[in-house]
Amino acid sequence: MTNKGGPKTREGKSISSKNAIKHGITSKKLLSDEESSKLTRILKSLTEEHTPQGETEEILIKDLAMIRIRLDRFDQVETSLFVIEQNKQSALDSILDSEKIHLRDKKSEFIKKIEADKTFSEDFTDQERDWCLKATRLTNEDQPLSDEALEFLRDSIRRDCQLHKTDPLGVIEITQNQSSYSSRRTSGHYSRPENEHEIEERNQFIESEIMSLTKYRLESYLHSKLSREAFLQELDEMLFQIKSAVELYRDAALPPQGEMDRIYRYKNNLEKQFSTKLSQLIQLQDIKAKKARIKAIQN
Repeated sequence: MTNKGGPKTREGKSISSKNAIKHGITSKKLLSDEESSKLTRILKSLTEEHTPQGETEEILIKDLAMIRIRLDRFDQVETSLFVIEQNKQSALDSILDSEKIHLRDKKSEFIKKIEADKTFSEDFTDQERDWCLKATRLTNEDQPLSDEALEFLRDSIRRDCQLHKTDPLGVIEITQNQSSYSSRRTSGHYSRPENEHEIEERNQFIESEIMSLTKYRLESYLHSKLSREAFLQELDEMLFQIKSAVELYRDAALPPQGEMDRIYRYKNNLEKQFSTKLSQLIQLQDIKAKKARIKAIQN
């Protein structure tokens, strides 16, 4: 082989002609045993249908049969892609398990984020960020919680009780679960009060529970709230690892996008070729039939 011009020998040319074959969809020379058998059947069927007369019509018949084989190759590729799409969920489950990350009940959340192309940090709202800033100003790790800080935390728990429709201990548990991998019991929710008396009873109970919370409970609630943003960022780091693994799987299972675009362009070209050659065959046979009729009339 020379530096320019490609291979020169017959053997070199034979090897080079197969270099770009990947999935075989655009191969013009190689036929599997199944394709060879199918080609024979298609040729027979087209010959019986159109009864070609002369070499030109026979060439068109052979071209039509070969184009049909190549289109069938594309159909097989499409079917494979459909199967891969169906298996994507199970593959994602396997990837999550293989990453050896203790996701526990977070596993379904990871799947949702990947499918929606979202991050966990997006769940951290501006309202939560403002709360953390204010809580940081009011608290000091080296100092006990001030009366102002205690009241700030109690007000926050009151709002969360209404938001989550549960009691103060349930709010603390939910907050801890949102900021860690732990998953304890599911906090109970209150049913909707039926009258003002039930509303009053519930509010009194919640207020009593809030005021009886120990400083330890309030500090636990504070710590969970403040650590939520950092925890979401930690989840995003894991999410990035998993997405990278998913991308590797998809790259291995599917051709690159440029290759897919080439395949679809190739299919469209084949369909046009098939339509054109079929039209040529029919037109040629119509012309021959018309000449035969004219000749018969003249005779």
